[in-house]
Amino acid sequence: GQGKNFQRIYYRDLGSTGYKVSEVGFGAMNTRDAELIHAAIDAGINYLDTAHRYMNGANEEIVGTVMKTKRDKVFLSTKMPKQPYQEILRLMEVSLKRLQTDHVDLCFLHNNSTTAEILNEDYLKAFEEMKRKGMTRFIGISTHQNQAELIDAAIKTGVWEAVMVGYNYTSPPGVAEAIER
Repeated sequence: GQGKNFQRIYYRDLGSTGYKVSEVGFGAMNTRDAELIHAAIDAGINYLDTAHRYMNGANEEIVGTVMKTKRDKVFLSTKMPKQPYQEILRLMEVSLKRLQTDHVDLCFLHNNSTTAEILNEDYLKAFEEMKRKGMTRFIGISTHQNQAELIDAAIKTGVWEAVMVGYNYTSPPGVAEAIER
C-alpha cells in the first residue's frame, strides 16, 4: 500500500527563479497525445518542456491545446534554434501562437556545443529582447556536448540564467562540478 503519507511527486527550487518544479519534468518532444500531458499535470508534474522544432512544430501545437486550460499549472519551457537575431524573434512569436500563451517561463537557445555559440551577439541580443518584451521570464542554453565548458561560459556571461544539460552516470566528473558552480 501507499499509505496516507505517500507522496508521488517531489518539488525542488529551480535555481534562483523562485519556482518550485517537480523533480520529474515532462519532456513533450515526441508526444502526440494531449491527454498524456493532461494526465501528467493532473498527477502533479509542473515542469513542461518542448521546442520550436520538435515534430516540425506540431509538438508545440499539441502542448498549446493543453495550455488553453492548464497554463497556470505549469512552468513552461521551449527552445529556439540558432538563427539570426530577427529570425529568433519571429520564431518565438510563432512558438507563442502554437503554445496558445503570451509567454513561456523559460526559453533556451537549443543544442549548443561550443562557447562561441552561447557568446554569439545575435543570440544574446535576441534572447535579452525576448525577455525584455515579456515573451519569456528566463533565458538559458541547452547542451549535450562539452557541458562543463558551456556551463562555465554561461555563468561568465551573466546573461544566461539556466542551463539544460544531458547528465547521467556516464557523464564526466567535471560536469557535476560545473553544475554545482
